[in-house]
Amino acid sequence: MTKSSLADNGKTVTLKTGESFRVKLSSNPSTGYGWQMTESDREIVRHTHTAYDSDCPENEHMEGCASYETWIFAASSPGNTPLEMSYRRSWEDSALETFTLNVSVIGDPLTRPEDPLNPVDILSEADYDHDGVAEREDMVEKRRDVKREFRTWKRECWRTKSDCGDHDGNGRVDRKDLIGKRKEMDEAFQAWKKASWCPAMEVEANKGLNLGRNAEISACGGFEAESAAADLLDAGDDCKDERLVWEYDAAMKTATFLNQNVWLNCCGNHAVSVTLDKEGYEIRETDTPEMDGDIPLRCDCMCLFDFKVELPDVEPGLLEITLTRHVTDTSGPVQTIWAGELDMSQGGQGDELIREDVGWCYGGN
Repeated sequence: MTKSSLADNGKTVTLKTGESFRVKLSSNPSTGYGWQMTESDREIVRHTHTAYDSDCPENEHMEGCASYETWIFAASSPGNTPLEMSYRRSWEDSALETFTLNVSVIGDPLTRPEDPLNPVDILSEADYDHDGVAEREDMVEKRRDVKREFRTWKRECWRTKSDCGDHDGNGRVDRKDLIGKRKEMDEAFQAWKKASWCPAMEVEANKGLNLGRNAEISACGGFEAESAAADLLDAGDDCKDERLVWEYDAAMKTATFLNQNVWLNCCGNHAVSVTLDKEGYEIRETDTPEMDGDIPLRCDCMCLFDFKVELPDVEPGLLEITLTRHVTDTSGPVQTIWAGELDMSQGGQGDELIREDVGWCYGGN
């Protein structure tokens, strides 16, 4: 990624369409001053993100600490445009300082159909860390920067009772400003997640991106079964209900899903993953046989297995979940086992019945 600073004032930067570049400029919000865009052709260059950071130690305010605003732009279409920014107070017309880059974008123009879910745009907006891939780490980094920006504003503006701490503009710096600023930044994060990150995960799901972590699949008999052969045999002989058991940890923002008593062939390779599409999160269980050349190897027995997976970075609220299963050596397609809304709230947990009487019993399978 191309980087620029005040030392590059007046220079020309050349980019290819789709590339991003970063402008890092000194700033001191406690004085009320901040950088603002004053000129650019937004068809050629798009502003995608602004972050504020400081060299001050965490939770401390020290005179002379260097502070910065980092502006990130994306090159959208071929052409030339000045990119001008001014350092001024929002209530004043005159600028204390200006910064200008001459931006030249080369290459084929990005396709921009009317469809708002154009993958090029989605991935550009969701790729927060600009490593070329939209993934879970982008959301983690985005949330971290939002929290850091809020802490810096609180330290530099709110605690010092500066003009920039008057978030609601009523002439006072009080607790309402703190609450309002926190709410505004959280809403901005959620809007970015909904408009950019979630659609990008839908696109990436087609590439096999797995959002789940700490996946576990039990041995024959389930997680609760003992290792003794007799216990395993008893576990296989019993009739049990297949259930989706889930729990939400609000402090860690993690949802854990346990699909109990999945009736499968005893021999096979099992996996569980989580992806995101326009319908919500999909938990997919896969049962793949070992292969002898082109011949799938299976046993002459069936057994009960448990599948467990965690979904991190889940905000409180309703979550659309679809549980699917793919036994790859059958002629059937991917099966939808269960679908519905689960309420992720403080201490939330639940138990959804999927199918009764699974196992070796009358009417079981």
